[in-house]
Amino acid sequence: MKISVVIPTLNRRETLRKVFEDLRRQSYTNFEVVILDGGSTDGTQELCCQYENIIDICFYVQQHPGIVVAMNEALSYCKGDVFTRTDDDVALSKDWLKEIVAAFVLYPDAGGVTGPTVIPRERRDNRDLISFNERLMNPRGIFWKMFRALYHGYFMEGAPFAVSRFYRSGAFSLGSNYKSALEVKGIIEVDYLESCNWSMKIELIRHIGGFDERYGGVSEYFEADMVFRIKRLGFRMYFNPLSHIQHLVDRGGNFKARSGTYGRAHNFILFYLRNIKPDTTDKAVRFLAYVLFVNIYFVYCFVAYRQLSQLSGIAGTFVSLVRYFPEIFKK
Repeated sequence: MKISVVIPTLNRRETLRKVFEDLRRQSYTNFEVVILDGGSTDGTQELCCQYENIIDICFYVQQHPGIVVAMNEALSYCKGDVFTRTDDDVALSKDWLKEIVAAFVLYPDAGGVTGPTVIPRERRDNRDLISFNERLMNPRGIFWKMFRALYHGYFMEGAPFAVSRFYRSGAFSLGSNYKSALEVKGIIEVDYLESCNWSMKIELIRHIGGFDERYGGVSEYFEADMVFRIKRLGFRMYFNPLSHIQHLVDRGGNFKARSGTYGRAHNFILFYLRNIKPDTTDKAVRFLAYVLFVNIYFVYCFVAYRQLSQLSGIAGTFVSLVRYFPEIFKK
């Protein structure tokens, strides 16, 4: 089984070098590395040339903007059996690829495999959702205690640290980002694959026509959308705690794009209506309450950080609800 390790990158030469070193030390060696460069000016291509005789690297300049477009471009270049998506700011365990393959071999019905993507404590503030969750874990004052009860108790159904799980509201768990994910006993079935520890059989991705390019901005939910589409074909997703990485998130690369909330709201609405669907009274109430909660959060961020772009998420929510309402009725 050959693995195609796909890494999109932009001006992160030094962190990418560390990823290459981790790949060089992998215990499983039947893999290629496909680099999709978004226009780096820091010598990223030269770095890839330095490693091309050490590991099997193919370097490509992205032809069109957008992460989803880049992933479809990468898909056309891949020569392996498994499409493994990771980032240019990760630290890979030595047996990372070995354990991905082990899960596919052990479970013939596996469409995809994932594992822990642990974010070190000192890096958690570099992801707004993780930072928000940290604040809810130790709430100060009645306001934040109420927020915790609503978010952790209702939207996340009392299980905020489950691994790779989607809830009826549309919220998703963050457990894979914590060290507790390393303590999961054995391989378990999950709802989705972590975005920087994301492995799927290439033949399945190609069978359904690749990734959906309607997911814009920094393209949140496009990987989860692919997972749900593959699951509808009858395949399952598995979490192997031994296939673990660290995600050393920083504020470089595409970080600034995350402040634009229009795309984030758009992608969430499209994903939910297409895949989870508010098709029961309970799910509809949870979904609408969660949408309201998220939009209140956009307003909070606008006030707290004085970022006018946060308010674009409100427009993105309502436009997308109207645009994608018919998705509810599609199978």
